[in-house]
Amino acid sequence: MVFTIFDVTVFAVLLVSLSVYFVRPTPLYLKLFPVYILSALISGMVQEYVARQHHYNTGIANTFGTIEFCFYYFVIREVLVNTTIRRIILYIIIFYALFAFFHLYFNRGKISFDTVNYTIGTILTTVLCIYYFIELFQKSTEVSLARQPAFWIVTGIFFSAVISYPLFVMQSFMEESSHFHTEASRIIFSNLGTIGNIILVMSTILYSIGFLCRIKRSTL
Repeated sequence: MVFTIFDVTVFAVLLVSLSVYFVRPTPLYLKLFPVYILSALISGMVQEYVARQHHYNTGIANTFGTIEFCFYYFVIREVLVNTTIRRIILYIIIFYALFAFFHLYFNRGKISFDTVNYTIGTILTTVLCIYYFIELFQKSTEVSLARQPAFWIVTGIFFSAVISYPLFVMQSFMEESSHFHTEASRIIFSNLGTIGNIILVMSTILYSIGFLCRIKRSTL
């Protein structure tokens, strides 16, 4: 069995994420994060297996992508203070999930990646992350960001969402472009995967800091 960079990276951060159970009290979103990472690992490995069998794996990617965005919204909701915004995010989770799954159902005959759900999910994620940063930096009390797991985790979500979307747009454009089969385009396209791996590694590093910074605090 061949393990990819994705498999190794996600498995490593899964092991790191288990540390959240050893430092108490543990917020609910941190308790659920290892479950999310394990789900992402399983989903990714299934997609890789399906692709090696020369079948389309976009159905799995589209379905898990919806679940992933909903989890992001849940995490951000858990770390916000404003009760009105928290209530709005709850509605966003419900309506986005309903819209995304209905959209997938009515377009189940298509084998392509669902760009509509992905675009809406990314925009919502970016907006909610920005609101978190605004709320964080408007706090009247001094906060040590180095010891705030929420800061590192939301930064990881924001980094992944903001950087991955332009990469996805570029990849989609190159796949549909009539000039895609040129040698230069092939070189650029092949390097997009490397860039994607770098984004993955950077995001998991930010997540890992969020998981481990509570341990440092507990030893002071």
